[in-house]
Amino acid sequence: MTFTQAKRLAHVTRTPEGFLYLPEPPDDRLPIPDFRTVGDAPVRRPSPDLLDTVQMMQRRQAWMRDFLIEEGEPPLPFVGSATLATQPEQVAADVRKTLGFAEGWAKEENTWTEALMHFARESRE
Repeated sequence: MTFTQAKRLAHVTRTPEGFLYLPEPPDDRLPIPDFRTVGDAPVRRPSPDLLDTVQMMQRRQAWMRDFLIEEGEPPLPFVGSATLATQPEQVAADVRKTLGFAEGWAKEENTWTEALMHFARESRE
């Protein structure tokens, strides 16, 4: 493989070029402790797209947290209120209550994008 081909392969596969010269691929782990999968199947190796998405969301979350702190916003009451023993349904209900959304509100929308727009409209009011 030529240097140009290796560069092209790294670009297409979103792999840092240096990784192509390692004796074995690095152990890419998800940077979040609890990742849900279909049927709770284990994630053997996250895809580059999944890693990019999780890392991008973490950067956005950190930015928003810093922004809200700078703006003097109080912490949301449900943050830190759950433990590993808390049922996910209870956590979701607490978040919905805090945000003022009824259970099943998203089912009233035809698509997930309409639900997102509804959420955005309601959260601005």
